Amino acid sequence: MSKINYYWQRTARNMSWMIAYRDRSSDILFDKGTKFELLKLQSGLWGADPFVFSFENKTVLFFELFIEETNKGVIAVSEYDGSGFSQPKIVIEEPYHLSFPCVFEMNGILYMIPESGSQHNIVLYECESYPYQWVRKKVLLEHFDSSDTIVFHKEGKTYLLASQLVNSTCIAKNVLFELDSNSLELSKIKEGGTCSDDGIRNAGLLFSHNGKLIRPGQNCPDGEYGKSTIFWEVFNPLEIQEEQLCELTVDMLNIDLKSKFSGVHTYNQCDALEVIDLRIVQKNLLYKRLFLFVNFVISFLKSKLR
Repeated sequence: MSKINYYWQRTARNMSWMIAYRDRSSDILFDKGTKFELLKLQSGLWGADPFVFSFENKTVLFFELFIEETNKGVIAVSEYDGSGFSQPKIVIEEPYHLSFPCVFEMNGILYMIPESGSQHNIVLYECESYPYQWVRKKVLLEHFDSSDTIVFHKEGKTYLLASQLVNSTCIAKNVLFELDSNSLELSKIKEGGTCSDDGIRNAGLLFSHNGKLIRPGQNCPDGEYGKSTIFWEVFNPLEIQEEQLCELTVDMLNIDLKSKFSGVHTYNQCDALEVIDLRIVQKNLLYKRLFLFVNFVISFLKSKLR
């Protein structure tokens, strides 16, 4: 397919996302019956890549807030009051798109690694005042086409599992790094042996289920981004040894407006809540397709002139 035809085809549909949440009784692998509630946002905004984090007696939702007017994502925060979430506040904004805000604690300090894939790097942010004040701390890795990095701790050490994209937003392999908690230096440990669109790209943090360690992954068969979530049983996270356990699709969920949604591609949890995001695909009218097409071509030409 020529580049011109490729860009024209990309304008045919508009993809957006909506976050949903519910009180946690167990987890999604046990309980598919408890209803999810939709997080409602103002017109022109949509939310994706939800993470929930509890600290200092506050349960907080961190997520990608996509602003249609600027055509990019920022990192936003909403506080949970026991029944719903506050209106989102933007906590990190850059000139480029941000998403997948992985928040973690290390040496008593809160950090975040949002995805900044368009910049081909992994950047660390530090929290100055939870949950609203964050500062850019350090570029951990450059010249790396990463997406959706997750963090976990094992035996007193901190590790990053980064999904490295391979000529596609869907095909990925996972790469393991160790993060030194004092120097904040990153060292590569291992590359995963599988490169695929079948649930390899991270879809959320590791979690425990019935004595097993589980990793959510994004299932994008044949290039269909965000179709479903694959759950992997992880036998050894330091060796990237895992086996596919099950798949989560929209039709399995108890949720309003189910027919509106066609995919689910993030799952996270904390003690109180579970969160997911849901895909919405709509056909674009001709004028919208022309507008998007021109912008795609301009961006492509600019990249060639650099």
